[in-house]
Amino acid sequence: MNLKYLFKRGIVVMTMVMLMFISGASALLLSRFSQAGFLVTWPVLGDFFLPLCFVLLAQIFRNRVCAVIAVLLAFVSVILRIFAMVIRNETFMPLGLDSLSLLWEHTDHNGLRAIFGDFYYLWLIPLVIAVVGAMIYFCARVWYATRNKRRIIPDSWITVFAVLFVISICSSTVYMFRQKRTTAEEIMESKLVRPVPLVVAKLAGDIVDRALKDDGVGGYFPERLPEESAELLFAWNVETLKPQGAENFPEPAAYDRVIVIAVESLDLAFIKAYNPAMPSGITPELDKLFKENLSFTNCFSAAQPTSWGLTALLMSRLDYRRELNQPGNPSLFAIGNKIGYAGYYFSPVSGSFGGNRKTYMKLFDGALERFFFWEELRKKFNSVSHEAWGMADYELFDAVYRQLKSPDMPEKFVAVISTIDIHPPYTVAGNDDCKHDFKSDFLNSLHSFDRHLGNFIRRIKSDPELYNQRTLLVVTADHSATHGENYLKRTDFNPARIPLIFISPNLKPLENLKKDKYCSTLDITPTLVRLIGGQIPRSFMGRDLRERKNCAISRIPGDLLFVNAPELPEPLCVKLGEKKYDSPEAQALNDYFNLYYSN
Repeated sequence: MNLKYLFKRGIVVMTMVMLMFISGASALLLSRFSQAGFLVTWPVLGDFFLPLCFVLLAQIFRNRVCAVIAVLLAFVSVILRIFAMVIRNETFMPLGLDSLSLLWEHTDHNGLRAIFGDFYYLWLIPLVIAVVGAMIYFCARVWYATRNKRRIIPDSWITVFAVLFVISICSSTVYMFRQKRTTAEEIMESKLVRPVPLVVAKLAGDIVDRALKDDGVGGYFPERLPEESAELLFAWNVETLKPQGAENFPEPAAYDRVIVIAVESLDLAFIKAYNPAMPSGITPELDKLFKENLSFTNCFSAAQPTSWGLTALLMSRLDYRRELNQPGNPSLFAIGNKIGYAGYYFSPVSGSFGGNRKTYMKLFDGALERFFFWEELRKKFNSVSHEAWGMADYELFDAVYRQLKSPDMPEKFVAVISTIDIHPPYTVAGNDDCKHDFKSDFLNSLHSFDRHLGNFIRRIKSDPELYNQRTLLVVTADHSATHGENYLKRTDFNPARIPLIFISPNLKPLENLKKDKYCSTLDITPTLVRLIGGQIPRSFMGRDLRERKNCAISRIPGDLLFVNAPELPEPLCVKLGEKKYDSPEAQALNDYFNLYYSN
Protein backbone atom coordinates (compact mmCIF):
# COMPACT_ATOMS: atom_id res chain seq x y z
CA MET A 1 0.00 0.00 0.00
CA ASN A 2 1.80 3.18 -1.22
CA LEU A 3 1.56 6.70 0.12
CA LYS A 4 -0.29 7.96 -2.96
CA TYR A 5 -3.10 5.45 -2.39
CA LEU A 6 -3.34 6.35 1.30
CA PHE A 7 -3.38 10.02 0.43
CA LYS A 8 -6.32 9.57 -2.00
CA ARG A 9 -8.18 7.45 0.49
CA GLY A 10 -7.61 10.06 3.18
CA ILE A 11 -8.90 12.80 0.88
CA VAL A 12 -12.19 10.94 0.39
CA VAL A 13 -12.61 10.27 4.11
CA MET A 14 -11.77 13.88 4.95
CA THR A 15 -14.34 15.05 2.39
CA MET A 16 -17.05 13.10 4.19
CA VAL A 17 -15.91 14.43 7.55
CA MET A 18 -15.85 17.98 6.21
CA LEU A 19 -19.41 17.63 4.95
CA MET A 20 -20.51 16.52 8.39
CA PHE A 21 -18.61 19.41 9.94
CA ILE A 22 -20.17 21.90 7.51
CA SER A 23 -23.67 20.72 8.36
CA GLY A 24 -23.00 21.10 12.08
CA ALA A 25 -21.31 24.48 11.65
CA SER A 26 -24.16 25.72 9.48
CA ALA A 27 -26.68 24.70 12.10
CA LEU A 28 -24.75 26.45 14.85
CA LEU A 29 -24.38 29.58 12.71
CA LEU A 30 -28.08 29.62 11.87
CA SER A 31 -28.97 29.17 15.52
CA ARG A 32 -27.87 32.77 16.00
CA PHE A 33 -30.90 33.81 13.94
CA SER A 34 -33.46 31.36 15.29
CA GLN A 35 -34.15 29.68 18.61
CA ALA A 36 -34.79 26.45 16.73
CA GLY A 37 -31.72 26.72 14.50
CA PHE A 38 -29.47 24.23 16.27
CA LEU A 39 -32.07 21.53 15.72
CA VAL A 40 -31.13 21.53 12.02
CA THR A 41 -28.08 19.48 13.06
CA TRP A 42 -30.17 16.44 13.94
CA PRO A 43 -32.22 16.21 10.75
CA VAL A 44 -29.15 16.64 8.55
CA LEU A 45 -26.78 14.36 10.41
CA GLY A 46 -29.59 11.95 11.20
CA ASP A 47 -30.68 11.83 7.58
CA PHE A 48 -27.22 11.18 6.20
CA PHE A 49 -25.64 9.13 8.95
CA LEU A 50 -26.51 5.79 7.32
CA PRO A 51 -25.56 6.86 3.77
CA LEU A 52 -22.23 8.14 5.10
CA CYS A 53 -21.59 4.80 6.75
CA PHE A 54 -22.11 3.04 3.42
CA VAL A 55 -19.82 5.52 1.72
CA LEU A 56 -17.06 4.64 4.16
CA LEU A 57 -17.75 0.91 3.70
CA ALA A 58 -17.60 1.30 -0.06
CA GLN A 59 -14.34 3.18 0.25
CA ILE A 60 -12.68 0.84 2.71
CA PHE A 61 -13.68 -2.40 0.97
CA ARG A 62 -13.84 -1.01 -2.60
CA ASN A 63 -17.37 -2.40 -2.81
CA ARG A 64 -19.60 -0.81 -5.44
CA VAL A 65 -22.75 -2.44 -3.99
CA CYS A 66 -22.22 -0.34 -0.86
CA ALA A 67 -21.69 2.71 -3.08
CA VAL A 68 -25.01 2.17 -4.86
CA ILE A 69 -26.81 1.61 -1.54
CA ALA A 70 -25.35 4.88 -0.29
CA VAL A 71 -26.77 6.75 -3.29
CA LEU A 72 -30.19 5.13 -2.84
CA LEU A 73 -30.26 6.00 0.85
CA ALA A 74 -29.20 9.57 0.08
CA PHE A 75 -32.05 9.97 -2.41
CA VAL A 76 -34.60 8.48 -0.03
CA SER A 77 -33.35 10.70 2.79
CA VAL A 78 -33.71 13.88 0.75
CA ILE A 79 -37.19 12.91 -0.52
CA LEU A 80 -38.45 12.01 2.96
CA ARG A 81 -36.95 15.15 4.47
CA ILE A 82 -38.69 17.43 1.98
CA PHE A 83 -41.96 15.48 2.25
CA ALA A 84 -41.82 15.56 6.06
CA MET A 85 -41.45 19.35 5.95
CA VAL A 86 -44.40 19.69 3.58
CA ILE A 87 -46.51 17.56 5.93
CA ARG A 88 -45.41 19.60 8.93
CA ASN A 89 -46.16 22.87 7.15
CA GLU A 90 -49.65 21.75 6.10
CA THR A 91 -50.81 19.80 9.15
CA PHE A 92 -48.60 20.89 12.09
CA MET A 93 -47.90 17.17 12.56
CA PRO A 94 -44.89 14.91 11.99
CA LEU A 95 -44.91 12.57 9.02
CA GLY A 96 -47.11 9.55 9.77
CA LEU A 97 -50.27 7.84 8.58
CA ASP A 98 -52.50 10.26 10.48
CA SER A 99 -50.83 13.34 9.02
CA LEU A 100 -50.95 11.80 5.53
CA SER A 101 -54.70 11.20 5.95
CA LEU A 102 -55.12 14.75 7.16
CA LEU A 103 -53.15 16.15 4.21
CA TRP A 104 -55.31 14.17 1.79
CA GLU A 105 -58.52 15.48 3.37
CA HIS A 106 -57.21 19.08 3.19
CA THR A 107 -55.88 18.88 -0.36
CA ASP A 108 -57.76 21.13 -2.79
CA HIS A 109 -59.04 18.21 -4.87
CA ASN A 110 -61.69 20.38 -6.52
CA GLY A 111 -59.10 22.91 -7.68
CA LEU A 112 -56.80 20.16 -8.94
CA ARG A 113 -59.70 18.52 -10.74
CA ALA A 114 -60.55 21.83 -12.41
CA ILE A 115 -56.95 22.28 -13.60
CA PHE A 116 -55.93 18.74 -14.53
CA GLY A 117 -59.24 16.93 -15.03
CA ASP A 118 -61.03 14.18 -13.14
CA PHE A 119 -57.96 11.94 -13.14
CA TYR A 120 -55.64 14.65 -11.84
CA TYR A 121 -53.84 12.19 -9.57
CA LEU A 122 -52.42 10.50 -12.69
CA TRP A 123 -50.11 13.50 -13.00
CA LEU A 124 -48.20 12.01 -10.09
CA ILE A 125 -47.06 9.17 -12.36
CA PRO A 126 -44.62 11.33 -14.44
CA LEU A 127 -43.23 12.78 -11.21
CA VAL A 128 -42.66 9.32 -9.74
CA ILE A 129 -41.09 8.15 -13.01
CA ALA A 130 -38.77 11.18 -13.02
CA VAL A 131 -37.62 10.58 -9.44
CA VAL A 132 -37.14 6.83 -9.97
CA GLY A 133 -35.37 7.52 -13.26
CA ALA A 134 -32.95 9.91 -11.58
CA MET A 135 -32.22 7.34 -8.88
CA ILE A 136 -31.58 4.62 -11.47
CA TYR A 137 -29.37 6.93 -13.53
CA PHE A 138 -27.12 7.93 -10.65
CA CYS A 139 -26.97 4.41 -9.26
CA ALA A 140 -25.93 3.12 -12.71
CA ARG A 141 -23.38 5.89 -13.02
CA VAL A 142 -21.85 4.99 -9.69
CA TRP A 143 -21.93 1.27 -10.53
CA TYR A 144 -20.03 1.67 -13.78
CA ALA A 145 -17.74 4.38 -12.49
CA THR A 146 -16.52 2.05 -9.73
CA ARG A 147 -16.31 -1.15 -11.83
CA ASN A 148 -12.53 -1.11 -11.51
CA LYS A 149 -12.09 -2.08 -7.86
CA ARG A 150 -8.55 -0.76 -7.85
CA ARG A 151 -9.79 2.76 -8.23
CA ILE A 152 -11.11 4.85 -5.42
CA ILE A 153 -14.63 6.22 -5.76
CA PRO A 154 -14.39 8.85 -8.51
CA ASP A 155 -14.91 12.54 -8.04
CA SER A 156 -18.10 12.44 -10.13
CA TRP A 157 -19.74 10.17 -7.59
CA ILE A 158 -18.61 12.34 -4.68
CA THR A 159 -20.14 15.30 -6.48
CA VAL A 160 -23.50 13.55 -6.78
CA PHE A 161 -23.51 12.63 -3.12
CA ALA A 162 -22.41 16.12 -2.09
CA VAL A 163 -25.24 17.70 -4.12
CA LEU A 164 -27.81 15.53 -2.37
CA PHE A 165 -26.24 16.40 0.95
CA VAL A 166 -26.41 20.12 0.19
CA ILE A 167 -30.09 19.78 -0.81
CA SER A 168 -30.80 18.21 2.57
CA ILE A 169 -28.97 21.05 4.35
CA CYS A 170 -30.84 23.68 2.36
CA SER A 171 -34.24 22.08 2.91
CA SER A 172 -33.61 21.83 6.64
CA THR A 173 -32.50 25.46 6.63
CA VAL A 174 -35.73 26.54 4.92
CA TYR A 175 -37.67 24.48 7.45
CA MET A 176 -35.86 26.19 10.30
CA PHE A 177 -36.65 29.66 9.01
CA ARG A 178 -40.32 28.70 8.64
CA GLN A 179 -40.24 27.76 12.33
CA LYS A 180 -38.60 30.97 13.52
CA ARG A 181 -41.56 31.71 15.82
CA THR A 182 -41.34 28.28 17.43
CA THR A 183 -39.14 27.63 20.44
CA ALA A 184 -36.69 24.75 20.38
CA GLU A 185 -38.39 23.19 23.39
CA GLU A 186 -41.78 23.16 21.67
CA ILE A 187 -40.36 21.54 18.56
CA MET A 188 -38.44 18.90 20.49
CA GLU A 189 -41.32 18.19 22.89
CA SER A 190 -43.79 17.76 20.04
CA LYS A 191 -41.26 15.68 18.07
CA LEU A 192 -41.95 17.80 15.02
CA VAL A 193 -38.33 17.53 13.83
CA ARG A 194 -37.32 13.93 13.26
CA PRO A 195 -34.30 12.42 11.55
CA VAL A 196 -35.28 10.31 8.55
CA PRO A 197 -34.54 6.97 10.30
CA LEU A 198 -37.10 7.95 12.96
CA VAL A 199 -39.55 9.02 10.25
CA VAL A 200 -39.28 5.56 8.67
CA ALA A 201 -39.66 3.91 12.06
CA LYS A 202 -42.74 6.06 12.80
CA LEU A 203 -44.38 5.14 9.48
CA ALA A 204 -43.64 1.45 10.00
CA GLY A 205 -45.01 1.63 13.55
CA ASP A 206 -48.17 3.38 12.33
CA ILE A 207 -48.76 0.68 9.71
CA VAL A 208 -48.32 -2.12 12.24
CA ASP A 209 -50.43 -0.25 14.80
CA ARG A 210 -53.23 0.34 12.30
CA ALA A 211 -53.15 -3.30 11.19
CA LEU A 212 -53.57 -4.51 14.78
CA LYS A 213 -56.40 -2.13 15.64
CA ASP A 214 -60.13 -2.45 15.06
CA ASP A 215 -61.66 0.70 13.52
CA GLY A 216 -58.60 2.68 14.55
CA VAL A 217 -59.22 2.30 18.28
CA GLY A 218 -56.99 0.30 20.57
CA GLY A 219 -57.70 -2.77 22.63
CA TYR A 220 -58.45 -1.56 26.18
CA PHE A 221 -62.22 -1.58 26.72
CA PRO A 222 -63.29 -1.68 30.38
CA GLU A 223 -66.64 -3.32 31.13
CA ARG A 224 -67.57 -0.57 33.55
CA LEU A 225 -66.14 2.69 34.85
CA PRO A 226 -63.84 2.40 37.87
CA GLU A 227 -65.30 4.23 40.85
CA GLU A 228 -62.59 6.91 40.98
CA SER A 229 -63.00 7.64 37.27
CA ALA A 230 -66.79 7.80 37.62
CA GLU A 231 -66.50 10.38 40.42
CA LEU A 232 -64.25 12.63 38.36
CA LEU A 233 -66.48 12.33 35.30
CA PHE A 234 -69.50 13.19 37.41
CA ALA A 235 -67.69 16.28 38.65
CA TRP A 236 -67.05 17.31 35.05
CA ASN A 237 -70.57 16.20 34.06
CA VAL A 238 -69.33 14.50 30.90
CA GLU A 239 -70.83 11.08 31.58
CA THR A 240 -73.53 10.63 28.95
CA LEU A 241 -73.76 6.85 28.76
CA LYS A 242 -76.13 6.50 31.67
CA PRO A 243 -79.77 7.57 31.20
CA GLN A 244 -80.00 11.28 31.84
CA GLY A 245 -82.23 12.68 34.54
CA ALA A 246 -85.30 14.88 34.53
CA GLU A 247 -83.34 17.73 33.02
CA ASN A 248 -83.52 15.88 29.69
CA PHE A 249 -87.32 15.97 29.50
CA PRO A 250 -88.51 17.93 26.44
CA GLU A 251 -89.24 21.58 27.11
CA PRO A 252 -91.47 23.93 25.07
CA ALA A 253 -89.79 25.02 21.85
CA ALA A 254 -88.23 28.47 22.15
CA TYR A 255 -87.49 28.92 18.44
CA ASP A 256 -89.13 27.98 15.15
CA ARG A 257 -86.27 29.01 12.85
CA VAL A 258 -82.66 28.05 13.61
CA ILE A 259 -79.89 29.10 11.23
CA VAL A 260 -76.38 27.78 11.95
CA ILE A 261 -73.42 29.27 10.05
CA ALA A 262 -70.39 26.96 10.26
CA VAL A 263 -67.51 29.10 8.99
CA GLU A 264 -64.56 27.32 7.42
CA SER A 265 -61.39 27.22 9.58
CA LEU A 266 -62.23 30.26 11.70
CA ASP A 267 -60.17 30.69 14.86
CA LEU A 268 -61.59 32.95 17.53
CA ALA A 269 -58.15 34.56 17.43
CA PHE A 270 -58.89 35.87 13.92
CA ILE A 271 -61.51 38.23 15.38
CA LYS A 272 -59.96 41.58 16.28
CA ALA A 273 -62.43 42.16 19.14
CA TYR A 274 -61.04 39.06 20.85
CA ASN A 275 -57.41 39.20 19.72
CA PRO A 276 -55.80 42.67 19.67
CA ALA A 277 -52.82 41.23 17.76
CA MET A 278 -54.94 41.03 14.60
CA PRO A 279 -54.40 43.87 12.12
CA SER A 280 -57.02 46.60 12.33
CA GLY A 281 -59.92 46.67 9.94
CA ILE A 282 -59.92 42.97 9.08
CA THR A 283 -63.09 41.79 10.82
CA PRO A 284 -65.37 44.78 11.59
CA GLU A 285 -68.56 42.73 11.15
CA LEU A 286 -67.41 39.81 13.32
CA ASP A 287 -66.14 42.33 15.88
CA LYS A 288 -69.60 43.87 16.07
CA LEU A 289 -71.34 40.50 16.32
CA PHE A 290 -68.90 39.38 19.01
CA LYS A 291 -69.45 42.49 21.13
CA GLU A 292 -73.23 42.91 20.76
CA ASN A 293 -74.46 39.33 21.15
CA LEU A 294 -74.08 36.30 23.42
CA SER A 295 -70.51 35.29 22.55
CA PHE A 296 -68.39 32.59 24.14
CA THR A 297 -64.66 33.00 24.76
CA ASN A 298 -63.87 29.36 25.59
CA CYS A 299 -65.62 27.34 22.90
CA PHE A 300 -63.23 24.83 21.31
CA SER A 301 -63.28 22.98 18.04
CA ALA A 302 -64.35 19.40 18.83
CA ALA A 303 -62.73 17.79 15.80
CA GLN A 304 -61.04 18.53 12.51
CA PRO A 305 -60.79 18.48 9.49
CA THR A 306 -64.17 19.54 8.10
CA SER A 307 -65.74 16.09 7.74
CA TRP A 308 -64.92 15.33 11.39
CA GLY A 309 -65.87 18.83 12.53
CA LEU A 310 -69.33 18.79 10.96
CA THR A 311 -70.04 15.35 12.42
CA ALA A 312 -69.09 16.64 15.86
CA LEU A 313 -71.24 19.73 15.34
CA LEU A 314 -74.39 18.12 13.90
CA MET A 315 -74.31 14.69 15.57
CA SER A 316 -72.50 15.54 18.81
CA ARG A 317 -70.10 12.66 18.08
CA LEU A 318 -66.33 12.27 17.86
CA ASP A 319 -66.13 8.99 15.97
CA TYR A 320 -66.52 10.05 12.34
CA ARG A 321 -65.08 6.85 10.87
CA ARG A 322 -67.44 4.68 12.89
CA GLU A 323 -70.39 6.82 11.90
CA LEU A 324 -69.59 6.11 8.26
CA ASN A 325 -69.19 2.38 8.91
CA GLN A 326 -72.12 2.05 11.30
CA PRO A 327 -74.67 4.80 10.48
CA GLY A 328 -77.83 5.27 12.47
CA ASN A 329 -77.04 7.68 15.31
CA PRO A 330 -79.37 10.69 15.34
CA SER A 331 -78.38 14.17 14.21
CA LEU A 332 -79.77 17.66 14.71
CA PHE A 333 -81.68 17.16 11.45
CA ALA A 334 -83.10 13.76 12.43
CA ILE A 335 -84.33 14.94 15.83
CA GLY A 336 -85.79 18.10 14.32
CA ASN A 337 -87.53 16.07 11.64
CA LYS A 338 -89.36 13.98 14.24
CA ILE A 339 -90.80 17.06 15.94
CA GLY A 340 -91.79 18.95 12.79
CA TYR A 341 -88.66 20.90 11.81
CA ALA A 342 -87.52 20.64 8.19
CA GLY A 343 -83.75 20.37 7.72
CA TYR A 344 -81.69 22.21 5.10
CA TYR A 345 -77.98 21.93 4.46
CA PHE A 346 -76.16 24.49 2.27
CA SER A 347 -72.61 24.05 0.98
CA PRO A 348 -70.79 25.95 -1.80
CA VAL A 349 -68.69 22.93 -2.82
CA SER A 350 -69.66 20.17 -5.19
CA GLY A 351 -71.72 17.32 -3.76
CA SER A 352 -69.44 14.92 -5.62
CA PHE A 353 -66.35 16.24 -3.85
CA GLY A 354 -65.23 13.57 -1.41
CA GLY A 355 -68.60 11.87 -1.95
CA ASN A 356 -70.18 14.52 0.30
CA ARG A 357 -73.73 14.07 -0.94
CA LYS A 358 -73.68 10.30 -0.42
CA THR A 359 -71.79 10.64 2.86
CA TYR A 360 -74.22 13.15 4.37
CA MET A 361 -77.26 11.24 3.16
CA LYS A 362 -75.81 8.24 4.97
CA LEU A 363 -74.92 10.17 8.15
CA PHE A 364 -78.17 12.10 8.41
CA ASP A 365 -80.27 9.08 7.51
CA GLY A 366 -82.56 10.85 5.05
CA ALA A 367 -83.67 13.37 7.69
CA LEU A 368 -82.93 16.42 5.54
CA GLU A 369 -85.67 18.17 3.62
CA ARG A 370 -83.15 19.34 1.03
CA PHE A 371 -79.42 19.27 0.26
CA PHE A 372 -78.06 22.34 -1.48
CA PHE A 373 -74.59 21.73 -2.85
CA TRP A 374 -73.03 23.79 -5.64
CA GLU A 375 -74.90 21.83 -8.32
CA GLU A 376 -78.32 22.37 -6.71
CA LEU A 377 -77.64 26.03 -5.97
CA ARG A 378 -76.47 26.67 -9.53
CA LYS A 379 -79.51 24.94 -10.99
CA LYS A 380 -82.17 26.55 -8.77
CA PHE A 381 -80.72 30.05 -8.35
CA ASN A 382 -78.70 30.37 -11.57
CA SER A 383 -75.55 30.98 -9.54
CA VAL A 384 -72.61 31.65 -11.81
CA SER A 385 -69.55 32.17 -9.61
CA HIS A 386 -67.03 29.37 -9.68
CA GLU A 387 -64.00 29.53 -7.44
CA ALA A 388 -61.48 26.74 -6.82
CA TRP A 389 -63.90 24.92 -4.52
CA GLY A 390 -67.15 25.84 -6.22
CA MET A 391 -69.30 28.83 -5.30
CA ALA A 392 -68.03 31.98 -3.60
CA ASP A 393 -69.55 32.64 -0.18
CA TYR A 394 -71.20 35.93 -1.17
CA GLU A 395 -73.30 34.09 -3.76
CA LEU A 396 -73.92 31.24 -1.31
CA PHE A 397 -75.40 33.69 1.21
CA ASP A 398 -77.59 35.22 -1.50
CA ALA A 399 -78.89 31.77 -2.53
CA VAL A 400 -79.56 30.83 1.11
CA TYR A 401 -81.59 33.99 1.67
CA ARG A 402 -83.59 33.40 -1.51
CA GLN A 403 -84.33 29.83 -0.39
CA LEU A 404 -85.38 30.97 3.08
CA LYS A 405 -87.80 33.41 1.44
CA SER A 406 -89.15 30.94 -1.09
CA PRO A 407 -92.87 30.01 -0.88
CA ASP A 408 -92.06 26.35 -0.27
CA MET A 409 -90.20 27.04 2.99
CA PRO A 410 -92.02 25.61 6.05
CA GLU A 411 -92.70 27.66 9.16
CA LYS A 412 -90.31 25.56 11.25
CA PHE A 413 -86.85 24.68 9.99
CA VAL A 414 -83.21 24.13 10.91
CA ALA A 415 -80.76 25.42 8.29
CA VAL A 416 -77.01 24.77 8.39
CA ILE A 417 -74.66 26.78 6.17
CA SER A 418 -71.08 25.62 5.57
CA THR A 419 -68.76 28.25 4.01
CA ILE A 420 -65.48 27.86 2.13
CA ASP A 421 -63.87 31.22 1.15
CA ILE A 422 -61.22 31.28 3.87
CA HIS A 423 -59.92 27.86 2.89
CA PRO A 424 -56.92 28.04 0.54
CA PRO A 425 -56.77 28.98 -2.26
CA TYR A 426 -58.26 32.06 -0.59
CA THR A 427 -61.18 33.75 -2.35
CA VAL A 428 -61.92 37.46 -2.63
CA ALA A 429 -65.10 37.90 -4.61
CA GLY A 430 -68.20 40.04 -4.81
CA ASN A 431 -68.57 43.80 -4.44
CA ASP A 432 -65.64 46.12 -4.98
CA ASP A 433 -65.89 47.42 -1.43
CA CYS A 434 -64.74 43.99 -0.26
CA LYS A 435 -61.53 44.17 -2.23
CA HIS A 436 -58.88 45.65 0.05
CA ASP A 437 -55.20 44.87 0.05
CA PHE A 438 -53.96 43.80 3.47
CA LYS A 439 -50.72 42.43 1.93
CA SER A 440 -51.92 38.88 2.56
CA ASP A 441 -54.19 36.61 0.53
CA PHE A 442 -55.55 35.15 3.74
CA LEU A 443 -56.33 38.51 5.36
CA ASN A 444 -57.94 39.78 2.15
CA SER A 445 -60.12 36.67 2.04
CA LEU A 446 -61.02 36.92 5.73
CA HIS A 447 -61.98 40.57 5.31
CA SER A 448 -64.05 39.76 2.23
CA PHE A 449 -65.88 36.96 4.04
CA ASP A 450 -66.45 39.20 7.05
CA ARG A 451 -68.22 41.76 4.85
CA HIS A 452 -70.39 39.13 3.16
CA LEU A 453 -71.34 37.58 6.50
CA GLY A 454 -72.34 40.99 7.87
CA ASN A 455 -74.45 41.75 4.79
CA PHE A 456 -76.20 38.37 5.07
CA ILE A 457 -77.06 38.79 8.76
CA ARG A 458 -78.29 42.36 8.20
CA ARG A 459 -80.47 41.05 5.38
CA ILE A 460 -81.96 38.43 7.69
CA LYS A 461 -82.52 40.95 10.48
CA SER A 462 -84.29 43.39 8.18
CA ASP A 463 -86.95 40.80 7.35
CA PRO A 464 -89.56 40.53 10.14
CA GLU A 465 -90.92 37.29 8.69
CA LEU A 466 -87.53 35.62 9.07
CA TYR A 467 -86.13 37.44 12.09
CA ASN A 468 -88.35 37.75 15.14
CA GLN A 469 -88.75 36.39 18.65
CA ARG A 470 -88.85 32.84 17.26
CA THR A 471 -85.58 33.07 15.30
CA LEU A 472 -82.08 32.05 16.43
CA LEU A 473 -78.88 32.53 14.43
CA VAL A 474 -75.69 30.76 15.49
CA VAL A 475 -72.28 31.76 14.14
CA THR A 476 -69.52 29.23 14.79
CA ALA A 477 -66.84 27.31 12.83
CA ASP A 478 -66.51 23.79 11.49
CA HIS A 479 -63.12 23.65 13.19
CA SER A 480 -60.28 25.88 14.29
CA ALA A 481 -57.74 27.21 11.82
CA THR A 482 -55.61 24.71 9.95
CA HIS A 483 -54.48 27.32 7.44
CA GLY A 484 -54.37 31.09 7.40
CA GLU A 485 -51.88 32.99 9.50
CA ASN A 486 -50.88 31.87 12.94
CA TYR A 487 -51.99 34.74 15.16
CA LEU A 488 -52.12 32.36 18.11
CA LYS A 489 -48.55 31.24 17.34
CA ARG A 490 -49.72 27.66 17.67
CA THR A 491 -47.11 24.95 17.22
CA ASP A 492 -49.47 22.02 16.82
CA PHE A 493 -52.69 20.97 15.12
CA ASN A 494 -54.71 20.58 18.29
CA PRO A 495 -58.27 22.00 18.32
CA ALA A 496 -58.33 25.59 19.51
CA ARG A 497 -60.90 28.24 20.40
CA ILE A 498 -63.50 29.09 17.79
CA PRO A 499 -66.35 31.63 17.73
CA LEU A 500 -69.73 30.72 19.18
CA ILE A 501 -72.20 33.59 18.86
CA PHE A 502 -75.95 33.38 19.50
CA ILE A 503 -78.00 36.09 17.75
CA SER A 504 -81.69 36.65 18.39
CA PRO A 505 -84.09 39.37 19.57
CA ASN A 506 -85.09 36.78 22.19
CA LEU A 507 -82.11 35.40 24.10
CA LYS A 508 -84.10 34.82 27.29
CA PRO A 509 -83.80 30.99 26.99
CA LEU A 510 -80.02 31.47 27.14
CA GLU A 511 -79.88 34.38 29.57
CA ASN A 512 -78.10 32.55 32.40
CA LEU A 513 -75.18 31.32 30.31
CA LYS A 514 -71.74 32.56 31.24
CA LYS A 515 -69.65 33.83 28.33
CA ASP A 516 -66.45 32.28 29.70
CA LYS A 517 -67.99 28.81 30.05
CA TYR A 518 -65.84 26.02 28.59
CA CYS A 519 -67.51 24.02 25.83
CA SER A 520 -66.91 22.59 22.37
CA THR A 521 -68.90 22.13 19.17
CA LEU A 522 -70.09 18.84 20.69
CA ASP A 523 -72.34 20.91 22.95
CA ILE A 524 -74.03 23.05 20.28
CA THR A 525 -76.48 20.49 18.89
CA PRO A 526 -77.63 19.23 22.35
CA THR A 527 -78.40 22.86 23.20
CA LEU A 528 -80.29 23.46 19.95
CA VAL A 529 -82.21 20.20 20.33
CA ARG A 530 -83.51 21.33 23.71
CA LEU A 531 -84.32 24.82 22.37
CA ILE A 532 -86.57 23.40 19.65
CA GLY A 533 -88.33 21.06 22.06
CA GLY A 534 -86.42 17.84 21.39
CA GLN A 535 -84.88 15.28 23.73
CA ILE A 536 -81.13 14.62 23.88
CA PRO A 537 -80.41 11.03 22.81
CA ARG A 538 -77.92 8.77 24.57
CA SER A 539 -75.62 8.80 21.55
CA PHE A 540 -74.81 12.50 22.03
CA MET A 541 -71.41 13.05 23.63
CA GLY A 542 -72.07 16.74 24.29
CA ARG A 543 -74.34 18.43 26.82
CA ASP A 544 -76.79 21.32 26.81
CA LEU A 545 -74.78 24.51 27.41
CA ARG A 546 -77.20 25.44 30.17
CA GLU A 547 -76.12 22.44 32.24
CA ARG A 548 -73.27 22.59 34.71
CA LYS A 549 -70.62 20.97 32.54
CA ASN A 550 -67.64 23.33 32.23
CA CYS A 551 -65.11 21.59 30.02
CA ALA A 552 -64.38 21.24 26.31
CA ILE A 553 -63.77 17.81 24.78
CA SER A 554 -61.99 17.46 21.45
CA ARG A 555 -60.43 14.78 19.29
CA ILE A 556 -57.89 14.78 16.45
CA PRO A 557 -56.83 12.07 13.99
CA GLY A 558 -54.56 9.62 15.74
CA ASP A 559 -57.18 8.91 18.41
CA LEU A 560 -55.92 11.70 20.66
CA LEU A 561 -58.51 13.17 23.01
CA PHE A 562 -58.22 16.54 24.73
CA VAL A 563 -60.03 18.18 27.61
CA ASN A 564 -59.77 21.92 28.25
CA ALA A 565 -61.19 23.13 31.55
CA PRO A 566 -60.64 26.15 33.80
CA GLU A 567 -59.11 23.99 36.56
CA LEU A 568 -56.58 22.42 34.17
CA PRO A 569 -53.36 24.44 33.69
CA GLU A 570 -52.95 22.89 30.24
CA PRO A 571 -55.08 20.60 28.03
CA LEU A 572 -55.40 17.05 29.31
CA CYS A 573 -54.54 14.58 26.56
CA VAL A 574 -55.11 10.83 26.35
CA LYS A 575 -54.87 8.29 23.53
CA LEU A 576 -57.70 5.87 22.88
CA GLY A 577 -56.75 2.28 23.55
CA GLU A 578 -54.12 2.95 26.22
CA LYS A 579 -54.72 1.23 29.55
CA LYS A 580 -52.95 3.11 32.33
CA TYR A 581 -52.18 6.76 33.09
CA ASP A 582 -50.46 8.33 36.09
CA SER A 583 -52.91 11.21 36.27
CA PRO A 584 -56.35 10.29 37.72
CA GLU A 585 -57.95 12.88 35.43
CA ALA A 586 -56.33 11.35 32.35
CA GLN A 587 -57.25 7.87 33.56
CA ALA A 588 -60.90 8.89 34.03
CA LEU A 589 -61.11 10.37 30.55
CA ASN A 590 -59.35 7.35 29.08
CA ASP A 591 -61.67 4.88 30.86
CA TYR A 592 -64.77 6.74 29.78
CA PHE A 593 -63.93 7.01 26.09
CA ASN A 594 -62.63 3.47 25.80
CA LEU A 595 -65.88 2.30 27.38
CA TYR A 596 -67.84 4.59 25.09
CA TYR A 597 -66.12 3.38 21.92
CA SER A 598 -66.62 -0.26 22.87
CA ASN A 599 -70.41 0.17 22.79
